[in-house]
Amino acid sequence: MAGVTISLVFSENGIIEKAKEAKEVTKNTSIEEQAQLIVLAARLENSNLEPDKFISSIENCLTDDFEFDGINTIIHKDTGKEFIISKMYNVSDIKEIKTADELKNIIPNGNYRLMNDIDLSGEEWEPLPSFTGTFDGNNHSISGMTINQPEAYNMGLFLELNGGVVKNLALTNVNLTAYRNVGAITSSMTNGAVVENCFTSGNFDIFAYGGGITSVLLNDSIIRNCYTTCNFNVETEGGLWASTGGIASYSAWGNSEGFIENCYSTSIINGKGYYVGGIMGYNEYQDNIKNCYALNTSISGKGTGRIVSNTAGENNYANKDMTLNGETVTSTDTNSSNGADITTEEAKTQIQYETKSNWKFDENGPWTFNYTNMKVEEGTNLPILKSFVTVMQNPKI
Repeated sequence: MAGVTISLVFSENGIIEKAKEAKEVTKNTSIEEQAQLIVLAARLENSNLEPDKFISSIENCLTDDFEFDGINTIIHKDTGKEFIISKMYNVSDIKEIKTADELKNIIPNGNYRLMNDIDLSGEEWEPLPSFTGTFDGNNHSISGMTINQPEAYNMGLFLELNGGVVKNLALTNVNLTAYRNVGAITSSMTNGAVVENCFTSGNFDIFAYGGGITSVLLNDSIIRNCYTTCNFNVETEGGLWASTGGIASYSAWGNSEGFIENCYSTSIINGKGYYVGGIMGYNEYQDNIKNCYALNTSISGKGTGRIVSNTAGENNYANKDMTLNGETVTSTDTNSSNGADITTEEAKTQIQYETKSNWKFDENGPWTFNYTNMKVEEGTNLPILKSFVTVMQNPKI
């Protein structure tokens, strides 16, 4: 099988069957070819490309020389070389990003790892093209991203995540002035896009449709284990839609919903138009916001909700002192658009998230309340992402 490429595996009669024996192919192929064959064998086991089953298939097809991170990366144990599963079966090498210029020149289907913090202050940012690859922030930050285009649509670090993955990234001190469909990481997540283990901070000044991670969230895309402290000024007035949320603007008008799980927001959202929520602005679906916390202090607009302006979620909580248009609301229903009340003191305790929402604080989980050896501002009192040891975090209620 030496010299076999993915294209040859698919095009030559009979060779596709040999891919099923990838677990036994260890001596006569390169590391790259072994990785390709493992992923191809997993694809053959799961021809419908269902994500959960595909992950199980990858694990079943691993050789003793490889391990799988459970998300989208295969690692060769001896060399540490990593291969990202792109489009569920293609494999490609990871390219390192060390400078702002390298960041600006990434290609839409590439796979990247950020090697150090990057400061974008002092320049106007143009969103990166629609992205289908994987961007691993590697627990570094991109700070100072500024967009000042009051009439522009579809603004963010990325124009769109079209099945792409962004993980382990801190996007801090953003300053975004735009018209509509504005998110810190991306304006839109579609076709199974993933954002996980990320946090954002900064300020939005927009006309409508903003979210601390993304604006649009559709078609089986998911945001998980993220938080945002971004604040919003939304200019929409009267009967127009503001549709703004701390994590995402809306999930609607697509083939299927997008999901938000194990996330929180402390965003202050000042709006005058319709559909504003602590986690999501407008949601056309049911139960796709799960185990989330709206820890915002103030939200204003027409048709507001502590979690989402409309529809129901699943097991969500909200700051009982939050004001909606200057008034507090009370709820004990974790599945309602307002979530269940949580006190400020409860929000500061690990037991709340761990026992009520199954957030992971163990050695394999992403969250921690242990600020020792972490870079945090004084007054920080909420869960933080423990992998960001050198990046300042300051979530507080």
